[in-house]
Amino acid sequence: MISIKISKRNLNRTLRMLASGFNSHKKYADFYVIAFCVTSHQELVAKVLGGEYLPEAEVTGNGSFSVNYRWIKMFIKACKAKTIEMHVDHGMMTINKSISVQVEQSILDINLPLTLNYSIGDLARLDRTNVRDEILSFWGLHRQLAEAIDEISNVIEKTCSQLMPYFPSRMSGKKCKEILSHDILGIPLLYR
Repeated sequence: MISIKISKRNLNRTLRMLASGFNSHKKYADFYVIAFCVTSHQELVAKVLGGEYLPEAEVTGNGSFSVNYRWIKMFIKACKAKTIEMHVDHGMMTINKSISVQVEQSILDINLPLTLNYSIGDLARLDRTNVRDEILSFWGLHRQLAEAIDEISNVIEKTCSQLMPYFPSRMSGKKCKEILSHDILGIPLLYR
């Protein structure tokens, strides 16, 4: 169980400090999350992919949970209380003993090697062999990853079709697509 007691002012400041990540990824606003981590030293760390901020708060427990960034921002804006208490247990967060919302909760290391303003290429090139599926779910990245790979594949398709007249006679369009996908993504996509 994780418990956090934080002033509305500190929580607002936290969201402002981490806003550039959200603003860079507004296309994914429905999936973009902010994580709250309680360390073994009983400190609160608020994180978005590539950024973190340490707000002042009273905390107990250990672990992390993530909640939709836009949702928490709208909640804080509408909240009249000066102090916000969040209690998280078994994937359910209760705020000020009145509102409950489902969250992703983890005791695993949630860090991913992405910058605050990561691109779809950075996301698609993420080495997923060392990343557990639970961490991708924690950050809401499954849909973003699928869309990133689809978008890059579509661009590769268009590029190769435009370059087709300039290919050497021994190079097929399929080979061009495989080369580009390998260079851009680090992995060859299979084309027909």
